[in-house]
Amino acid sequence: MKLGRFTVAGYAIGLILGIGIVATYGAMHMSSTPSFCGSCHVMSPYYESWAESSHANINCVDCHISPGITQELRKKYEAMAMVARYFTGTYGTNPWAEVDDSACLECHERRLLMGREVFGDVLFDHGPHLSELRRGKRLKCTSCHSQIVQGSHMTVTATTCTLCHFKGQQPGEGTARCTLCHQVPDRVLSAGGLDFAASPRNDA
Repeated sequence: MKLGRFTVAGYAIGLILGIGIVATYGAMHMSSTPSFCGSCHVMSPYYESWAESSHANINCVDCHISPGITQELRKKYEAMAMVARYFTGTYGTNPWAEVDDSACLECHERRLLMGREVFGDVLFDHGPHLSELRRGKRLKCTSCHSQIVQGSHMTVTATTCTLCHFKGQQPGEGTARCTLCHQVPDRVLSAGGLDFAASPRNDA
């Protein structure tokens, strides 16, 4: 049985389209895996930080792609562009990414409802930090959870708290008030070469 010229062309076009679809799907799937993220040498420190963190069982895209089909499609397009830049060697050496609060709250939505909790020796409340202005600025989850390479992935360090609470502030005033975060000690405490004890002054 002979096939017409147009029938052969149709099969060829269909085969090419099929291969293209499979290749595109494969590339999109590959670009969504943490192992692909870590395969580029400029991403190695970020990948290693993630692999040792409490988020090591969470795929990169679960945080770096915001919820919603529109964001999913946009990020898939960006991922494909990353694949192309990776194979052509045109990627940059200073990677940048942003995690939207909506991605964090997909898993941590109850953080805003839990009230005060202990972080080290600090009483911390997520609610006011995310729902109210802080020094005239609207904070995001990553404003505090900012450690990417220097520490464990997405953790908080005391230096982050100090920068916001004490920069340009008089000790004991404004955001530098001790009792915003600490309970009044019932005994003398020593830290940084200074002694702290209960005071009759109420600066709450």
